[in-house]
Amino acid sequence: MQREATPGRGATLRALALALVFTAVTGTLVAASLSWLKDARLGRPTLELTYARMLGKRLPALAEAGSRKLQTVAVLGDSSIVSYPDGQTVPERLQQAVDGLGPDPGRIHIASLAMPGAGPFDYYFTADRVADAGPDLVVIALNLDHFSKAWQGAYSRPQLAALIEPPRLVEALTLPLHWTGLTGDRLLFYIGIVQAGGYQPFYWLSLRQAQMARARDRFERWLQGGGEDTPEQRFKNRADEHTIARLFTAADIRHYRRAGLLEHYQETLAGLEPDHPVVAVLAATVERFRNDGVAVLVYLTPVEVSWLEAQGILNPSGLERSIDVMRQAVESSGGSFVDLHARLPADAFRDAPGHLAFPKPGQDGIDGPRLLADVLAPLVIENLD
Repeated sequence: MQREATPGRGATLRALALALVFTAVTGTLVAASLSWLKDARLGRPTLELTYARMLGKRLPALAEAGSRKLQTVAVLGDSSIVSYPDGQTVPERLQQAVDGLGPDPGRIHIASLAMPGAGPFDYYFTADRVADAGPDLVVIALNLDHFSKAWQGAYSRPQLAALIEPPRLVEALTLPLHWTGLTGDRLLFYIGIVQAGGYQPFYWLSLRQAQMARARDRFERWLQGGGEDTPEQRFKNRADEHTIARLFTAADIRHYRRAGLLEHYQETLAGLEPDHPVVAVLAATVERFRNDGVAVLVYLTPVEVSWLEAQGILNPSGLERSIDVMRQAVESSGGSFVDLHARLPADAFRDAPGHLAFPKPGQDGIDGPRLLADVLAPLVIENLD
């Protein structure tokens, strides 16, 4: 007697085969996603998007000022020039200073394109967008900290490379962009996304990346039996951070101590080599602007040298060598370079990284941003003429 086929067996086998295929594809995608996200830092994409959005808001105003026949100056820098109350940032003080020097106040428009944590790689990545706005002069605030491994680990923003225009892709591939965590395939991927659909898809992708990174961390904690941080764990985290801070700062948490200073300044105090990745990228950035006929002034942000000396880490000959390397890189690329790191009095600083002291509302006190702007203003006018 012929045995009848079991009803539904074919459908079951097909469903099982589809499940196996789905599992294999899903596993491949998850593995690829985890590999792509393995070096994601929580919040970092947000910082990159914040920088890009800031440019998107301020560059049109810069271009519009140029269309009104004003001389325009774009100022690139980090928190050492913008971490002050409204009206007291270095770019705002610089606007006031240049207006006070010339016979025609208002003929020079200063545009702040600075952001906390910005550095030379960010300036290189965004140079095409800044140059397209047509400034007459770009002022770059260079920090001794920009060359350190501490800066490299804390402030790398490789996704900003998405703003590089395709004609500069070959040059970008020849530069040591690996220093900021950027590989060739990621560079092509980021630029490709923007060129395919503009920056909005890149916003979306970056936000999804940040969300996936957070979800991954929560999942890892769940697998380890931790779940979300308890109030006790959050308190311990803050206590640990405070303990670490005390190890690296003076009693008033105003200055790094010796260990912290070495972490941030060892490279420049020992003497930079001409082939340092940041030096190479700085030179390429200056050359990019000069190729569009934009003048470039790079100044070395002042720090409290007396504090470095008091902590026994100041190496005058090594620092001088680093400054010479920076100067040669900038001037050989067509820019102007000036060292201002010893041009302000010690009480003009509020901490070791070069953040300046400023008076509180209704109180007298030294105005570090104004002092720095007064030094910069004649140099800006000189480079515009």
